[in-house]
Amino acid sequence: MKTITYDHTKWKLVPVEPTPEMIVIADRTFATPGSSTRARYGAMLAVAPEAPERQEPASPDERIQALFRSRLTPYGMLIRALRIVAGSSLYEMAVSMDKSPAELSAIEMGRKPATPELASLTAKFFADKGIHGTQAALMVAVEASKGEKG
Repeated sequence: MKTITYDHTKWKLVPVEPTPEMIVIADRTFATPGSSTRARYGAMLAVAPEAPERQEPASPDERIQALFRSRLTPYGMLIRALRIVAGSSLYEMAVSMDKSPAELSAIEMGRKPATPELASLTAKFFADKGIHGTQAALMVAVEASKGEKG
């Protein structure tokens, strides 16, 4: 039996959905008499998009600086910064508050209004994460966000 070795440094991430180029090459290879599944797969990989360069995770300082370049409301900026400090995600926060991630994101971006009730839920979320005393700052951020669109 023939042993096949692969150069793992040239591996590509295969997209979940084949690209149009991958489909065309697979069709062409399939039409070739005597072609194998391995040949079709190899041809598809040859035209697959390159994997994006892996970047080092941003440091907390870089993530906070990125907040100031975004179009967030004051409320959105505050809760995103608090999430960074808490080491939590939008999804985790949404589940904890019985909200959808899309709804919280819309509030952060000013597409939906922030409310004092939401600020109270948010303060409880952060208190459960060990970050206490956020209620007053969150209320000020709610007021500052009124009428702002991200």
